[in-house]
Amino acid sequence: MSAKDTRVAWFGKHPAWRDYIPQFEEPAAAQPLRDWVKSGRDFLHKLAPAGDERGGCLYLLSLRADELTYCGVIGPSRDGGQPARRFPLTIYVPLARRRYRRAYALLPAYAVSAWEEMRVVQQKCLASDDGAVVRKFLDDVAPAIPAAGWGAWRRFRRDVSAVGSTDFLASLHPGGDGAAVDLIAWMAGAIAPFRDGRLGPPTLAFELPSSEGLKTAAYQAAFWLNFCESSLGKVAGQPSLFLRPSPEGRRLILFLREPEASDYATVLTGLGEEQKIHRFDAGGPAPAEALRAAAGEVVSKAKNVSDLFSCRWDRLLRAVS
Repeated sequence: MSAKDTRVAWFGKHPAWRDYIPQFEEPAAAQPLRDWVKSGRDFLHKLAPAGDERGGCLYLLSLRADELTYCGVIGPSRDGGQPARRFPLTIYVPLARRRYRRAYALLPAYAVSAWEEMRVVQQKCLASDDGAVVRKFLDDVAPAIPAAGWGAWRRFRRDVSAVGSTDFLASLHPGGDGAAVDLIAWMAGAIAPFRDGRLGPPTLAFELPSSEGLKTAAYQAAFWLNFCESSLGKVAGQPSLFLRPSPEGRRLILFLREPEASDYATVLTGLGEEQKIHRFDAGGPAPAEALRAAAGEVVSKAKNVSDLFSCRWDRLLRAVS
């Protein structure tokens, strides 16, 4: 992609205009994203005509229709028509997946500052009713997301080697590091049947606890992406994820399949077919004893976060094979 293609773009509506924000500078290659938002919004409107998206949902969206991953923020908005029509505003950066093929799991960590910048700009846009001011906000935003070079993993592991594994594991689940081991075992058990097969069944979407702090949440997302890649190999592909607010705190929604229009409503509003997204929480059924023991043994050997990211999680799946 050219430098122009990787600039920030936007799509959606705002009360300062009667329709879509005019002269939006989106690359033509972003049509799959626009189609996904439109079809998802249509589905939500049929499901709940007065329904609104939750604000400040961050995402990495990979669609089969192109070779891009969209890194952005999406939230509720509407146009200035009479009556006003609900339609979200999303601000995003289109990224060529080939730039991250050796370190796709690290993309959430790379995206922290960009997510924060786009989130703040979106809030400013939605707080203003002046079209010229909104356009200036959009024109001036310039988030930077570096490509993953040959030394990406080496640098990342060096940077996180000073963080203890116990502290990081405790952050994965509000129940602490013991609950985090259960969470790892649950995930391993859920994805194990697909290790040597094709992904696609609607159960291959997961809702996990996430930290309120964005940097920690991004590193947690990177951990789970790395976990899936290590467990499933190439069949894991380039998953999509959403970091969404909820009454229970921030949640991570991880897709090992392509998100559908119906998922738009479930992820962004909590409505729709919730059974299509497997939710992991404390209080659920205990993981298989052998798998829980194997997960505990693996994490007990990790002294720091670098060790956790270096684990061969595919070996953990042998406990359920």
